[in-house]
Amino acid sequence: MPARDLWSRIQKQLHGRAESEQLRILRGHLDSLHDEWKGPYKDLRDRLRRQVRRLEGHDAVRSRAGQHDPFHIKRQGEATVVLVGTPNTGKSTLLRALTGAATIVADYPFSTSQPVPGMLSGDGGALQLIDTPPVVPGLADGQGPGRPLLHLLSLADVLAVVVNATDDATGNTQIVFDELATTGIGAIAGPLATTLQPRGKGGLRFVGRPLDREQEQTARSLVAAAHVEHAEIAVRTGFDAEQLRRQLDGDILLPVVLVVTSAQQPGADIGIAAMQRRWPHLPMVATESGQPASLEPIRSSLLASMGRMPVLLLERAAVDGAGSIVLMPLASDVAAVAARVGQQERLKGARIWGTSVARPGQAVSLQHVVASGDQIFLQS
Repeated sequence: MPARDLWSRIQKQLHGRAESEQLRILRGHLDSLHDEWKGPYKDLRDRLRRQVRRLEGHDAVRSRAGQHDPFHIKRQGEATVVLVGTPNTGKSTLLRALTGAATIVADYPFSTSQPVPGMLSGDGGALQLIDTPPVVPGLADGQGPGRPLLHLLSLADVLAVVVNATDDATGNTQIVFDELATTGIGAIAGPLATTLQPRGKGGLRFVGRPLDREQEQTARSLVAAAHVEHAEIAVRTGFDAEQLRRQLDGDILLPVVLVVTSAQQPGADIGIAAMQRRWPHLPMVATESGQPASLEPIRSSLLASMGRMPVLLLERAAVDGAGSIVLMPLASDVAAVAARVGQQERLKGARIWGTSVARPGQAVSLQHVVASGDQIFLQS
């Protein structure tokens, strides 16, 4: 059987089963795939092994049942940002400066032994930031904080990879990316253009920016090949078939922002330039301890990378009326905005002032896609 067809069959076998049963199925298939098989079957083995590691990471977290699990952090705020990096990159200092959270800041490695959350406030709501123990080679094999840390990283909306500009910046950043890859986490320049969200029923639903006939046929073919019957495909910035394929293959695609510390120390310019050459597509924010102004761009960069935009929800139908800022995923429609604030009951449409409409105060339907900065009055 072709490797791609076998992958689709395995994913169908896993659907709806408990994770312990999924592990049994995956391990059984891995035992039947010989290590000497190359090409597509090697890729298949790698994908299945990533799935096993991810599920084993879940087991590692659940094994602490009945006692406090330091790697279980309750999600709060508008989105979750996980700070990740190798030892002594300044993650704890950064978390304290941004959120005021009580962290241990020391000049020796591994001072952070468990995750520490904090809240970064701003217009539209607060972002949850989580400081984490340092990444070391071999996490998936149990080194350092091990699989529980990889599982926590996989739950983030965006990763802030924190790196010291004066201490082998490219080498330490590559260590982080290598460890992410072992568990199927793909570090990308956000925001995600196309997202996939499996659903329990309802068939295949497209939201966000409209697709042309060829793009929709491509999307339906990819989903059908993966034996997924019910899902929502959101097109945020444009249709990306490769991103959709990777998500259907089980990869977790996470937007990354590079946060460089010690940016004004001697030799920092060399490290920063090397990182820009190595990862020119990734957004980068340079910071310096003790200089609050250098921290200001971080929040906007995080929001941009996770694909969140601000809209102003008006209290009355007037462009100069009072209102509140709401953060929404890119390419959200009026119905999604209303659902976000709990006003979807008996809603007929909206009036909008902004770049998504041709004229100020234009009446639009619930399916109208809004744009960043739009001022919206919901009409019941």
